[in-house]
Order: sequence, then structure tokens, then C-alpha cells
Amino acid sequence: MTTLPPSGSDALADRVGGLYAQLPASLLGQALAMAWLGLLFMAVPGTERRDVVLVWLLLALLAWGWRWRLLRHYQQCPAPAVGDWPVWQRRWTRSTLACAAVWGLMMLWLYPLGGALQRAGLLVGACLAVLLVARQQHRSHARLHSFKHRSECLAAQLAAEKDIAEQARLDAEAATRARTQFFTAASHDLRQPLHALVLFTESLRLRNRDTTLGPTIASIGASVDALEALFDKLLDLTSIDSGAIVVDPKSFHMRELYARLRLHFEPQAFDKGLGLDFVGGRHAVRADPLLVERILRNLVSNAIRYTEDGGILVSCRTRGDRLLLQVWDTGIGIEPRLLPSIFDEFYQVSPPVTPDASPRKGLGLGLAIVRRLSELLHAPLSVRSRPGHGTVFSLLLPPASDAAGGAGVAVASEAVPVWSHPTLAGRHVVLVGAELDASADGPGAMLQAWGARVTAFPNAVTVLDWATSQPGVPDLVLVGHTPAHERSGVELVRALRLVFGAALPAVLLGDPAGDAQADALAAAEPGVHLLARPVAPNRLRAMVNFKLSARTISHPDL
Repeated sequence: MTTLPPSGSDALADRVGGLYAQLPASLLGQALAMAWLGLLFMAVPGTERRDVVLVWLLLALLAWGWRWRLLRHYQQCPAPAVGDWPVWQRRWTRSTLACAAVWGLMMLWLYPLGGALQRAGLLVGACLAVLLVARQQHRSHARLHSFKHRSECLAAQLAAEKDIAEQARLDAEAATRARTQFFTAASHDLRQPLHALVLFTESLRLRNRDTTLGPTIASIGASVDALEALFDKLLDLTSIDSGAIVVDPKSFHMRELYARLRLHFEPQAFDKGLGLDFVGGRHAVRADPLLVERILRNLVSNAIRYTEDGGILVSCRTRGDRLLLQVWDTGIGIEPRLLPSIFDEFYQVSPPVTPDASPRKGLGLGLAIVRRLSELLHAPLSVRSRPGHGTVFSLLLPPASDAAGGAGVAVASEAVPVWSHPTLAGRHVVLVGAELDASADGPGAMLQAWGARVTAFPNAVTVLDWATSQPGVPDLVLVGHTPAHERSGVELVRALRLVFGAALPAVLLGDPAGDAQADALAAAEPGVHLLARPVAPNRLRAMVNFKLSARTISHPDL
């Protein structure tokens, strides 16, 4: 029975609902009364008298049927709107007046026709009707009183819970203020001994001569690094919550920010064998460069941490009248049900347990900082992810308004590279070393599968003879083992650079254990990197991408 008024209706809805709630009992009483009076007065002799009784019974039955139909209509209709309650009240009032008129005619028509028996029956029926109505009114009053008492109890309970919630909110705000004030006041005093602990740990590692203490010192260093990282993140959150960060918007090119990110994250990406690319550096942004850099540092750091194969792309492109800054990765991805929680403090998406998984763990604060910084910049932040395929974080920033900033340059053609199947089409790679030339599944075969044009030489003599007559400049040189009577790998690279130029990228393939002398020589020669054997495809891919992209850092279309 849908008699409950909708939420927010006034007292009229309650009153009308109560009237219709009493209709079933009223109809039942009227039906019994009509049956009683019909039996009582049909025994009165005289045809004319019976006709009067029949006419009254017909009128009473019509009035009763009207009210019954009205009740059925009310029960079957949906919850009435606020403006419909007066209509239902008017319908009830009309039907009630009709019934009252019919029963008034009963006293005028039937009472004079009856004898002592009929009149006594009318009195008994009237008494029973009064008792029935009184009983129904008593029940209605008791029900209303019960509802009122329950409402008062619920209101009191709600008020008490509201007071508890308000007190809890005040306590939480007080705790947050206390935490913020503590970290703000103690940041300098806490940083100083922590920094000293980092220095002492590093000094102990360098001076240690006991090999049995190496793992212990390494564990201490890892713990100190984790403590320092946690402390830095907490201070970042504190400075944001306390309002100490003042947004200072400026116009800057993304290539300036990309150059700083490369220096910091390329070694980390290379250490995991990941590609790290930056696209759209020609765009200029109007925002606080320090806050944008902190956002990107947290996003790129997370991307490297949760990616085991493939790479990371940082891109900037136009999106309407804004610039869309994105960080893509080919990592483990995030389940859709977890996306609303990733920006909470100390929340971490558990990485898969694999033999190659990185042991480095996050603190669950990076994305919380990203969200707060994006709110300070008034830059909408969004995330999309597919488990097992990767994640992309997007940030909308305003472009620089000055013409020199290069804002508004369309880069819709900038596509997201697929690191799982890299292409080196048009690239010329030179391999030096007998084992590189002979290996069918070595670096040469992998480079050719990626589309590179590979030229292999067994030793230094043949490659130098070729270099003196070669008009073009190769894009990359990979040097493997060279015989003892020939030039070393670094010396060969220097000789090739005399022919092709000092900017020739070069990679030396060394033993897994490493060669101290080779490390020293490579460090002395700029632009030369070491790649340990065996050469895994992902590490070779990351190294080649790193070396080839290094040549375009200063390119205007970075």
C-alpha cells in the first residue's frame, strides 16, 4: 500500500495519508451497516415502504462503491507528488460528504417507516457504529503517538550522532594542525641528523674492508634511504596542507623541464632495462614550473617502479585550448575498482610477485602529493589503466599566452610508442667484434629485427678501413671483445670519433662481473656506456633508445 508521503512533503501529506489509511475500516463498517439495515427494514409490510428502502440501499451502495474505487485508485498509484495531496484530499472530502448525505437520508426516510423493532435496531446499529469509529480513532491516535515518539527518539539519536561526528571532525582537524605544526617547526632539526646519517652510512660503506659486513651496511643504507624518502614525502604533504606552498605561475618550455627529468630518471630506467621518452618539448606552459616538475617526478618515479618491461613516455600536446600533459607506462596496470583509492595517503597497488620484479617499494604518498599539487594548480587530473597493459595519468594545463612560447602548436600526430615492438627503421648501427658478427641470436639479430641497418666487423682493423671510406655517419657503434694485440674498446671508439665526429654514440659490451679498468676508461670518455653480458633484449632496447635519443636533447622539436 503506497500511502507514505514522499520525502520533504508537509503536514498535509501526513494528514491525507492518515485519512486514506482509515478508509478500509470505514468501508467495512458501512457494508455491515447496510446489510443490517436492509434485513431490518425489508421486513416492514407495504410495497411502497420496501421501494423506499431499496432506493436508499441503492444510493448507499453507490456512495460506498465510489469510496471503494477511490481507495483502490489511491493504493495502486505511485507515491503522489507534493502538489497532488490537495487533489486527494478534495476527492476524499467529496466522497465523505456523499456518504454523509446518504446516511442523513436514511434517518429521514427509514426511521419514520419502522416500528418499535426497527427503531430499536437503528439505535443499536448507531451505538455499534459509534463504538467502531471510536475504536478506529483510538488505533489511529495510538499509531500517530507511536510515530511521534519514534520520530523524537530518532531525532535525539541523530542529534547525538551529529555531536559525536562534529567532535570527531574537530579532533581530526586538531590532530592535522598539530601534525602540520610539528613537521613545519621540526623539519630543519629532523633533516640535519638524517642527512648526517646518510653521510655516515656512505662513509662506512666506502671504508669497510670486511666483506661479511657488506650486506649489513647495504641494509642500513637501504633503510636510511627509505627513511629519508618517507620524511621528504611527509614534509611535502605537510607543506601543502599548511598552505606554505605559494603557486607562482610562469611561462616555460617543456623541454627545459624534460632536460632535468632526463638527468634524474634515465639511469633508473636504464637500470631496469626500460625506455624513457619525452615528446612535445616545444610547447610552452603557463604554470608553476616547480610544482609541475614535482608532479612529473612522482608520476615518472611510480611508472618506473611498477614497470618491468617496455618503457615510459612523457608527452605534451594540445587539447582544445589547453595542454594535455601525460605520463604513459607499460606496467602492471591498476584494476578499475582500485582507481578511486590510489590517491589516498599510504595506499599502494601491490606489484606482481615475479622473479624479475623490482625490490624497490613505494611509500604510498606520491600520488597523494600529485593530487594535492594538481588542486593547487587548478589542473584537472585523471587516470586510465588496464591491468597488465599499463597506466596513463593526464593533467590539463593552460598554455603560455606569449607567441614566443610556441603554444597552440598542434601535435596530434605524436603517437605513443610501443616499446614491446620497437622500430629502428632508418638507423645505421655498427657492430665490432667477432662474436657479434657470428651470433645469430645476438645484438645484431635483435637490432635487425627492430628495423635497423646493421654493419658488422670482426675486428678493429676492418672497421677502421671501412670508416675512412664511408661518407655517412653511423647512428650508433656497439663494440664487443677485441683481441689483446688490438686497440681496446674505448681506444677504438676514440679512433672512430676522429673520423665521424666527437658526438658518435658508443656502447661497450663487457663481462657481467665488470672490468675496473674498462669502467675507468669509459668514464674518462664522454658518451660511452657499458652494457653487461648477457645482453637481454629489454636492456639492449633501453640502451639503444637512450643513446639515440641523447643526440636530440638540444633539438628544437624535442
